[in-house]
Amino acid sequence: MNRNLLPQQKELLSTTLKGMLTNTDKNYRNFVGELSVLNNCLISDFTLVKIEETLPNGKKIDFHLCHQKSNKSYLVEVVNVHYNYRKQYTDEILAAEIKGKLIDKIADKTKNNPDTINFYLVPVIWAYRAELNRICALYEEYINMKDNWIFEPLAFCSAVHVIWGQDQTDTI
Repeated sequence: MNRNLLPQQKELLSTTLKGMLTNTDKNYRNFVGELSVLNNCLISDFTLVKIEETLPNGKKIDFHLCHQKSNKSYLVEVVNVHYNYRKQYTDEILAAEIKGKLIDKIADKTKNNPDTINFYLVPVIWAYRAELNRICALYEEYINMKDNWIFEPLAFCSAVHVIWGQDQTDTI
């Protein structure tokens, strides 16, 4: 990501990086998810304008980006979803929990009025490969929130589960 950033953009990221490096629990993955989404945007002809942009309703959004070719501004919010290995999910329940997390994030950022603010929501799914494959298959059938402002998930295969031979993963 370093080569994709201008000096002033690196300065904007310093708070996020400090938060990631000083986080003593497994929530560091949320920072990694945000940085991964940002990196994907930066290699896709976007420029970082601001981190933690304040919306008109007082809420903060993760990234304010500008598309280099169109010069159009975009607001991007990241939502990290951590698969809970302690639960036995039916397909319907798993899909409902993920969809619920997306709906809750939208409601929080818009203060329950989604027509007032346009932003793009990018889910980041943390799970093992088998669960990621399952979620991917469920996404189109059950979750299918392909509004004009909700992206398909960016997914990561998490190895947290094997560290101590027991479940260490957060819930959805």
